[in-house]
Amino acid sequence: MKLRSIITGIILPVLFLSCVENMDIKVPEKDLGRIVIEGEITDDEPPYFFRVSKTIKLNENYNPGIGEALIILEDNEGTKDTLQHVKRETVYYSGQWYYCRLIYDNKYYNRKDTFMVPEPLKITVPKEFAEGFFVTNKIRGKQNNTYTLTVKYGDNVYTASEQMPERTVIDSLWLAEKANEKEGSQITPFLNFRNNPAKENYYLFSFKRVGPEEMLRQDRRIWPFSIVDNKHMPENVMAFNPNDGEAVRGYPDGSLFFINDTATVRLGTISKSCYDFYSDLIQQMRYDGGAYTPAPTTGRSNFSNGALGYFRVIAVSEKKIKNEFYK
Repeated sequence: MKLRSIITGIILPVLFLSCVENMDIKVPEKDLGRIVIEGEITDDEPPYFFRVSKTIKLNENYNPGIGEALIILEDNEGTKDTLQHVKRETVYYSGQWYYCRLIYDNKYYNRKDTFMVPEPLKITVPKEFAEGFFVTNKIRGKQNNTYTLTVKYGDNVYTASEQMPERTVIDSLWLAEKANEKEGSQITPFLNFRNNPAKENYYLFSFKRVGPEEMLRQDRRIWPFSIVDNKHMPENVMAFNPNDGEAVRGYPDGSLFFINDTATVRLGTISKSCYDFYSDLIQQMRYDGGAYTPAPTTGRSNFSNGALGYFRVIAVSEKKIKNEFYK
């Protein structure tokens, strides 16, 4: 379960459930085929996953992965980890959606493991969609350590370095009924946590819901994150809704949780540069062409040499709760 949620958080699949009209939007040639590097290391249990892919035209379905890259992750304590390339094993059909099943050697526990990646459309999964995934072999995330990611592809080298912040812990989590925009209500997660107002902290919130059939329902949302800084937060933050931070889109309409769903809320403490990266993306997707709307901008990546994407180094706290609200 955890592995699938990590992968989903990395690639952010956009699954549109309604009919859309194809638009031929011209993208400059210089912006096609640019390298995109995504992934994270946390202080949670390893392994950690990364993906390397290329940019595409706006009306294409998926970013082709790059399996030929060499990825090295190292820390300030001298641990150096050459990441393992994960290969597609098979295609799995759940009765509604196609998934790629990928297999890798879990060196931390000396076993074979698999994870599933949801395919963006109800079509046969192309090989390139499941390419470009990599997994760590020995490195472990630790608060206050500095991590450097190096990606070598062709004649180019791309690097990013981040220090892991100290963790902010979720004290309690519960579900409650909350009114929505359509004058209805839905079951929503709330949490309490202790914030340090004397320290400049930045948070990234996400949640997932897992039903009895063990499928991640919420992963079909377009934007599963919200971000917030702690400038105006009290020391004891009470009844915080993970959707109260800055985000492109809020909770979906309709039922957010069903009976016996398990809600998992994740509070990630991130760097300012990571906060700025997501803030840039949010502003870009909110751009509507109005006279008083800021012009869109490319997210401020922490990679050198013009690579897109972001290397996230996050201290995380998670809590789970089962929805028994509905009878």
